[in-house]
Order: sequence, then structure tokens, then C-alpha cells
Amino acid sequence: MPSTPAARAAGRGGVSVIVPARNEEAALPATLAAAAAGAPHEIIVVDGGSADETARLAAPLADRLLEATRGRAAQMNAGARAGRGEALLFVHADTFLPEAADRLALGALERAQPQRVAHRAQRRHCRHCSKMRRRKAAASSGA
Repeated sequence: MPSTPAARAAGRGGVSVIVPARNEEAALPATLAAAAAGAPHEIIVVDGGSADETARLAAPLADRLLEATRGRAAQMNAGARAGRGEALLFVHADTFLPEAADRLALGALERAQPQRVAHRAQRRHCRHCSKMRRRKAAASSGA
């Protein structure tokens, strides 16, 4: 599976499949089985307060089961923070990934403009982006 030297040195590689779920006991087992067939770096299920058996069913099928506040964005953010893969692939709980999804995702990122992908991944530390964020914040606050 392709990965960058920096990712390998940091103990990362491959794709972290992140599945935000809430009350998805019917669909989730098949979704996780399909995701596992692609041999991703890890599968993370983020439960958003399910009232059904979602968490119990996900536990043995996922590498990690997290709990987050209700809401897809909160669940996706929790999964993104926990992901250790080189790339993050967010999947709805009723979605079936093709067997080669991890390789397809990494290949697409490699074919994309690599400097732009790397820049976006590092933008927190980029002086240009920091300056733009400060300008945007000042403009929105009326300063």
C-alpha cells in the first residue's frame, strides 16, 4: 500500500476509514465488513449516542470505537483527531466501499497536485495561511 516516507517514519500509512454512526445497527456490520476487505490502516467507528445496538455490534468489527456528541460534524471531527492513517476516508454507515478503496483513495491523492495536498495538511503552521486567517478574523469582527 503506498505511503510517504514521512508517514512511515511517524508510524502511519494507508487509510483510516472513519464511520460516523447513530442508530445504524441494521446497516453497520455489512459496511464494516466491506471496509475491512480493503485492508485499511484502521477502521474507526464514532457513535453519536445510539439508542440501539450500534456500538455493541461495531466493537468487534472496528479497530476503535469512539463516542462523540450527537451530530455528524462532531463525530467526523472526533474520528479525524483519532485517525492515524496517512489519509482519512469518511464513510456513511450504510455505504459499501469497493475492495480497493484504500488504494484508490491514496492513488487519487498522489495524482492530485501533491504540493497543494501537502500545503493543506500543513496549513496550521504556514505563515501565509496564518496571515490570511488573521485578516479574515479581523474583517469578520469589524476591526
